[in-house]
Amino acid sequence: MTLFLGPRRSVVSDFRQQVNGDKNTQIHSGRDTIAAIGDGAMSAGESITINNIQGIDPIEHAKVLSQTKRLEDKLNQMKHETDEYRKKLAAMDASKLAEKFHWYVDRKFDGWKLIEVGDAARIAGRLEVAEGVYQQALRKFRSEANRFGEARSINQLGNTAWNRGDLVEATKLFIKSMGISRKIGDRKGEAASLNNLGNIAFGRGDLDEAERLHRESMAIEREVGNRLGVAGSLNNLGNIALSRGDLDEAELLHRESLAIRREIGNRPGEAISLHNLGRIEQARGDLDEAERLHRESLAIRREVGNRLGVAGSLNNLGNIAVERGDLEEAERLHKEALEIAREVGSRPWEAAVLNNLGDVAKARNDDEAASKYNDLAKAIRLEIDLKEDSEE
Repeated sequence: MTLFLGPRRSVVSDFRQQVNGDKNTQIHSGRDTIAAIGDGAMSAGESITINNIQGIDPIEHAKVLSQTKRLEDKLNQMKHETDEYRKKLAAMDASKLAEKFHWYVDRKFDGWKLIEVGDAARIAGRLEVAEGVYQQALRKFRSEANRFGEARSINQLGNTAWNRGDLVEATKLFIKSMGISRKIGDRKGEAASLNNLGNIAFGRGDLDEAERLHRESMAIEREVGNRLGVAGSLNNLGNIALSRGDLDEAELLHRESLAIRREIGNRPGEAISLHNLGRIEQARGDLDEAERLHRESLAIRREVGNRLGVAGSLNNLGNIAVERGDLEEAERLHKEALEIAREVGSRPWEAAVLNNLGDVAKARNDDEAASKYNDLAKAIRLEIDLKEDSEE
């Protein structure tokens, strides 16, 4: 399986002409031997060295080293960037550089660095590329008998499947990762898998199983002292309580989560807690307080560059406008949310917002528009369901 998709032309493929077309020719005057690439594939016996002083322009060699250094800088920026928009830009740049110099990345990066490259591709929405990189990392870790790395690679493959909307495959991978983590005593890895499995159970409507998994994850997070993980578990348990209609319990859990997130300076998490508290007030019928909380959440999400989060806040504000009877404002907010959902490629969110636009059209007695929006939403949900069914 090749690591990256798309055109494989690079500096190295340009050098192939200097080997006089002989498939058995090798040049070995430098340190780092790599396979020459031509026409998108490697032939047996083809190899050259990037530091070769005979037949390879040293200026091109310097360019390779400069660009791979830039790749590492972008990966580092992506890891530490708090602004979600700038993080995604850094991830996109890193992913493109890694694809361009894949022959270097394949050979010189260890498994952990490959996971960073895969994370960059996943954050940038290049899911097929991310999957290929994680698979390459998995092979490296297995060749080294590195069980921690193996579990992490499988977990990231699960996240990629989840991002694709393939919950069946994601579940299989999270269970496999969790099994390895338990065998080697990796409590943090176990907690992460339990959390992911809890989210999948919640998405399927199995609230009892979701609660069990999230409480088990939270117990481990408390044990290892991971306050960010504890806040996430409290948030998830609050959503379960809200789904059951237990608004007081939901508020208690979300406020505890919010307090931790504010203490540790987790701004994206703070926005999530405010968003969920807004949903609770909306369920209580206090539209003014709900709007205040959603607008506070929206401001933070814009600040940190969380585009999908912005879409969620706009969608909720649109629902509040519907409840107030302001259908023009509701339509404006939902259309803005829809545009963002499409830009970031979130099919589930796109379907949800289309349904809400259908409700707005129905409230206006525009049955034709309502039917159009609802049909589009159904088509997307069917597409997602078919992906799940094909794996069962």
